[in-house]
Amino acid sequence: MGIVFVRLLGEAVNVWRPAPATALGEDRYRLIAPETYDSGPETWEFLPDSVVECETRTLSDGQELVAIRLASDRVS
Repeated sequence: MGIVFVRLLGEAVNVWRPAPATALGEDRYRLIAPETYDSGPETWEFLPDSVVECETRTLSDGQELVAIRLASDRVS
C-alpha cells in the first residue's frame, strides 16, 4: 500500500489530502478511505474506492504521487 495525494475542492488555496492507496499497475491506484475520513468537512476531488491515474508532482513537501483523473476502462 502507498500514499496518493487527492486535491480538496472548494478551498481558497490548493490543498492536498494524503490517502492510502493500492497500486493496480500502469500508474493506476485504488484510493482507500483513511480511518479519519469524514466526507462532511472536506470535498475530495476523487472519493475513496475510486480508481485514479496518478503522476508525480512537486508539492510543498517535495515530490509526491497525486491523483490527476479517474482511470479509464481502456485495455492495454
